[in-house]
Amino acid sequence: MHDLMHDLAESVSGDECWRMEDGMPRSIPEMARHLSWTDGKEGSMSLEALSKFKRLCTLRLWAPSSIDNQILNDALMELRCLRVLDLSNSKIDKLPDSISHLKHLRYPDLFGTKIERLPESVTSLCNLQTLGLNYCSKLIGLPKGITNLVNLRHIVSELIPLPGIGKLTSLQTLPHFTVSEESGCQIGELNNRSNIKGRLDISGLEYVQNIEEAKEANLKDKKYFNELSLEWGRDDSSQDGRVNDDGILEGLQPHADPKYYI
Repeated sequence: MHDLMHDLAESVSGDECWRMEDGMPRSIPEMARHLSWTDGKEGSMSLEALSKFKRLCTLRLWAPSSIDNQILNDALMELRCLRVLDLSNSKIDKLPDSISHLKHLRYPDLFGTKIERLPESVTSLCNLQTLGLNYCSKLIGLPKGITNLVNLRHIVSELIPLPGIGKLTSLQTLPHFTVSEESGCQIGELNNRSNIKGRLDISGLEYVQNIEEAKEANLKDKKYFNELSLEWGRDDSSQDGRVNDDGILEGLQPHADPKYYI
């Protein structure tokens, strides 16, 4: 049944959707719009041929071995129609600067890669809507200019600092927000993010000084998240510490009906 459904899907997709597996030679038309390229063999993946598919909207690359960064850089220079770039679990540690040429890019998925930093050129991608960064264990942080991406709706990540989140007016998904003394990391950055959905984890609440500052998060008006986690990073069992923490919790005023309150 699975093979029948696969054959049906391929016949319906016509010449627009193609797969290449384990380097098998296939005659893929240059007008292809969606390409999945999987190479299960060891050795550097050969990407030179990608540059001819200038109308690609979706590109998924997966290989257990390394991807030559310069060749990937040159290929992306030619693929200016890309909307989706899936490099998940690929052995890359750097995203080419040529990604700045992908002005139509909506969704780069870097799940499980070893990338340490995103190039500043990412911040010029004004149509970016989703940034997939889950399990990027080496990732240190995001470029400061990331807050210029006013169409960014979803940041799929773990504990990655994101100063200046208040400027991301379209944001709907933010799994984690860390309060700190760094500029742009105060609790008030959450004030106007009323469209946040799903789960919201807030850590570093020991940096919130008083009830009035806690109220700036405006959690009571965030009706769409259904899980909330609040975390204090210190262990203060003194009476003053407990009173202050209770006051901060009172000031946060999360809306009354989250499905899970942690």
